[in-house]
Amino acid sequence: MSSPTAAGTYGPAVAEFFEGCLRLPEGERQGQPFVMEDWQREDTDIIYETDALGNLLWKIVVYGIPRGNGKSPLCAGFADHALVSLPGSPKVYCAAAAKDQAGLVHGFAIAQAKGGPLDDFLEYPRVTEALGPVRSPHNGGILRAVSADGDLQQGLAPAFVAMDELHTFRTGKQIGLYMAMHTTLHKRPAARMIIITTAGATKDSLLGELVDDITERGEMTVSRLGCKVVIRDYEARRLLIWYGAPEDADIRDPRIWRACNPASWISDESLRVAAASTPESEFRRYNLNQWVTGEEAAIQPAAWDACKGPEKIPAGSEVWVGVDIGEKRDTSAVAWGASAWREERRLLVVRAKVFTAQRISGMETTLPQVEAHLRWLRDNFDLMRVNFDPWQMRDMAARLASEGFPMVEFPQNNTNMVPASQGAFDLVAHQTVVHKGDPTLRAHILGTGGEVTATGGWRFTKAKTRTGHRDKTKQNDAAIAYAMVVGGYQIDMQAGGEPWAESW
Repeated sequence: MSSPTAAGTYGPAVAEFFEGCLRLPEGERQGQPFVMEDWQREDTDIIYETDALGNLLWKIVVYGIPRGNGKSPLCAGFADHALVSLPGSPKVYCAAAAKDQAGLVHGFAIAQAKGGPLDDFLEYPRVTEALGPVRSPHNGGILRAVSADGDLQQGLAPAFVAMDELHTFRTGKQIGLYMAMHTTLHKRPAARMIIITTAGATKDSLLGELVDDITERGEMTVSRLGCKVVIRDYEARRLLIWYGAPEDADIRDPRIWRACNPASWISDESLRVAAASTPESEFRRYNLNQWVTGEEAAIQPAAWDACKGPEKIPAGSEVWVGVDIGEKRDTSAVAWGASAWREERRLLVVRAKVFTAQRISGMETTLPQVEAHLRWLRDNFDLMRVNFDPWQMRDMAARLASEGFPMVEFPQNNTNMVPASQGAFDLVAHQTVVHKGDPTLRAHILGTGGEVTATGGWRFTKAKTRTGHRDKTKQNDAAIAYAMVVGGYQIDMQAGGEPWAESW
């Protein structure tokens, strides 16, 4: 029996549903009809392709596109369409690896439906039930958010599944959720699953294996300078639409940036800023939707090496200090920096020292070495502030503060470390930080990866292996201490040298 081929599409009808029934949930046009852009209409036409009998072709759709191009609102609209248009009490699920992620598409589905014609057809959850079900009484439909946080979702008969960020599915529960949804699609002839995602840190994952399998079996078309790939696996009824830069693409070419990011609301300038201010691995992954080989260093070797210079820190200079005590106190680091000038450019001259734990009174610790070095810094320089994480060294900090050290609490949370990491990265990118080529500091800098936070910023973190686990062969204590120096330095520069609020 031959496999069906595309003979038509319900895409125009779905686009008409969006415009007539859904409202934009945010942005400058909030509350206005959801009118698809041309590229969204083109993709929707492909996603809703039918055979000669009018049956939907694709049971599984993998839709990969860089962050910020509106994949969640688009998929939420598909979920709304399934909820109200399918017969027989359709069960629609917004699924993800964790509850908050599952709530993203679920929340868009509600926000886009409210305030329009669907208000006459749907019953929304109470305000106190943010992830409560949406009901469609006229056809018995229900839309729910499910995640791998709870028990595996066995015994379901979904009509439509919107699965978000498959690259995050790694644990047994997460993979179990995917398999539970996937293996129940046969229960309803028109049931389908649309997976929306960005690329993962590695193809050694559930998402990578799925993409590779569709690519191997399907028929491919390529457009947009090679940055849009559509692969139709007719036999398995799977579809892949992937916006992303090819491996051999010049990631400095603005035409490639534009080709990967079709949304009109993403400006060329915003892409330029992202390219200049984001670690390369993060820019490749989140802005160009490229797979990266594990987590690359946030700061590239050539960029760090270009910052080597002859500037010294003379005795008596004003210096800013950062202290990072290792998690298990096996290694710790103290970094310090001083302001300097070169050809009318302000520079930050940095140094760092790493300490290995010694056994003292039956305990492995670096604290006495760290304290001795802080005293050496106090004796040789004018300490402006010593940033430290109170969780790591509160007792020592209290003792030093009582002696007049300018100890400043600097918890290593996102509030502090996101701007500190960005500042530390920017100084390297603009070659306004200077080091002396210390191989230990270099190893710690290159052993540091970048991690995107829930609020969209990023921060330094341990480098990772291909499997996504922390690379225990690398250390980054000195890089974290360097970022803490930059954090304090920038705070004082912006404040014009005024006293800081949380000084001990």
